[in-house]
Amino acid sequence: MTLSHDLGLAASGGASDHRNERVARGVGVALGKCLCQALESGRLKSGILQSASLLQSCPERVLLCLLPVTQNNVCDHALHIHHTLITAFCIEHGIRFLRVNGEDLARAVIRLTDAPSDCPDTGCVRHRASVLCAAPKSDVSCVLIKSPKDGGVSFEDEVVLDYYDEMVKSLVYPKPVLNIPG
Repeated sequence: MTLSHDLGLAASGGASDHRNERVARGVGVALGKCLCQALESGRLKSGILQSASLLQSCPERVLLCLLPVTQNNVCDHALHIHHTLITAFCIEHGIRFLRVNGEDLARAVIRLTDAPSDCPDTGCVRHRASVLCAAPKSDVSCVLIKSPKDGGVSFEDEVVLDYYDEMVKSLVYPKPVLNIPG
């Protein structure tokens, strides 16, 4: 039995669709944890300019590219062109990329980077995360997760990367947009 069979990607229809939804929900949870881990270890880049800079200078350091999808993407021609170019660059350089619900992504990044104003403890995870995130909190038009320096990836990273690999192989079109539970 293959992972795609386990994920229910081999066929479409009733039970398989329900299974796909459960898998996507689990991957969304794992992706939320990946974002948190990346932020805590200083491996998160957010925004078109910071993302383009990292992609240009060291594409081999990028573990995953997240492109938000919102209703506004249809009307924002510049963002659509940016996403098209980033997608092409990712394909050309073998960088994994996922389409993510834009509102979920924004909420997750803002939640992680907002240190509570009443938090005097500079050692708390949320405070450290807000200090490590150099990108403007509001710009989640593209989010990159860099590979860990030691080369090892977490279990959650593996779950998301395996999901991507199976989605690329699957005949499911259009590719799903992941939700990150809040």
